Amino acid sequence: MRRSLFISFLIAFNACAQKLPEPIKINQDACSHCHMTIADKKFSAELITEKQRAYKFDDIVCMLRMKQSNEQMKNAICFVSDYLQTDTLIPADKAIFVKSASERTPMNGNIIAFSSMSSAKEFSNNNSGTILTWIEINE
Repeated sequence: MRRSLFISFLIAFNACAQKLPEPIKINQDACSHCHMTIADKKFSAELITEKQRAYKFDDIVCMLRMKQSNEQMKNAICFVSDYLQTDTLIPADKAIFVKSASERTPMNGNIIAFSSMSSAKEFSNNNSGTILTWIEINE
């Protein structure tokens, strides 16, 4: 009896736990917005809805467009790929973004993400970029 109660508790706890982003599979996963195959992780992003459904994107602007056009995604948790550490998806609200015409992204949003301000500043200075926050690009 005790064991089944414990197992029930674990199942309930896991159901309420926040889902982590799923790994993005290059040349296999397709963008949930534009349906292009995700070919470069450094521009990729992922959105997880309140119902724990994961959506993957080939460009940060694809994620923003889908999020802004769908009321059910209003409170979704967003992750972006760190431009310098492509195997790392970071929470979008903690990322520092750079918009630069010198870095062409798949859908020409030209917004890339960094996990540190120093990296973002260095890239911005070398590529005539503008540093932006999550709030600024999410408007």
